Amino acid sequence: MRIWLGVVASLAWAGTALAADEGTCDTAKHLVASEVLLPRVAAAISKQHILKVVVLGTGSSILPPPAGEAAAYPARLEAALMSRLPAVAVKVVPDVKLRKTAAELKAEEFERITVDENYVLRIPEGIPLDGAAPLLCAGITTYSPLRHWNVGKGHKLGVIGLGGLGHMALKWGASFGAEVTMLSTSPDKEADARRLGASKFALTRDPAQLKALEGYFDFLIDTVSAKHDYNSFLNLLATDGVMMCVGAPPTPAEVALFTLIGGRRSLAGSGIGGIPETQEMLDYCAKHDITSDIELIEMSYVNEAYERMLKSDVRYRFVIDMTKFN
Repeated sequence: MRIWLGVVASLAWAGTALAADEGTCDTAKHLVASEVLLPRVAAAISKQHILKVVVLGTGSSILPPPAGEAAAYPARLEAALMSRLPAVAVKVVPDVKLRKTAAELKAEEFERITVDENYVLRIPEGIPLDGAAPLLCAGITTYSPLRHWNVGKGHKLGVIGLGGLGHMALKWGASFGAEVTMLSTSPDKEADARRLGASKFALTRDPAQLKALEGYFDFLIDTVSAKHDYNSFLNLLATDGVMMCVGAPPTPAEVALFTLIGGRRSLAGSGIGGIPETQEMLDYCAKHDITSDIELIEMSYVNEAYERMLKSDVRYRFVIDMTKFN
């Protein structure tokens, strides 16, 4: 079945220096710096669209969002499709599908798009669309591992790094009932960390504070994408503790295996979640009033936003308002 979506609200994306995602997140930075290799990627990769359903096809085996309801499709969908197709966008007119290359993209290409129903997400009523966009990337990236390891009441969770990913990890951890500690290099972020759900705060540049936390945490979620010392954080885990990595530094990490062996600790990675889990997350957000902290911008500001992102000058995601795309 085909679902036609019309752009009426906001769009977040990541790509080259001429594009930005819902926080101009580190995915964009990695791509611009050629730190990752993705096939056939031109100008658009890893977009999260928030749109309205305007036309539905027929023959559906599942119940899609009805016409007029907010819908979305998640990050990485185009990445998967583009590994097989030379096109980077699809424009839909009645009974005609036109594939366009990056050089041919124009504003009208975003007036209506066709999406496979299996990749369409329902945005529950009550969630602001601009605050929902980053949930499809930063939100699910942190929600998924915390759910996978069943982090919740009775657990001690440490969140490493307070940015787009970190601010969502704080919200999830607190909402799930864990005792959440913010581990940050910046003392200026303590007030914000506590507002977002942290009950404790520790400066990672202070060896004495880290020493006091050795063996303390059941779980750590590492959201840092810059080079850093994994061993100093692994020592903070209790026996059988798990450190979940969702940030991706550009260089290989050096891990002393005895930091893992000694406490039967685990170092794990996690990406975004699948469609069912992403819908579960959106429904959870509606029930518990959780959205991303964002700064809404126009497309004309995207390059400035990208430069600000490189300086960590955003709290905590940029979202592009596509109603003002001209």
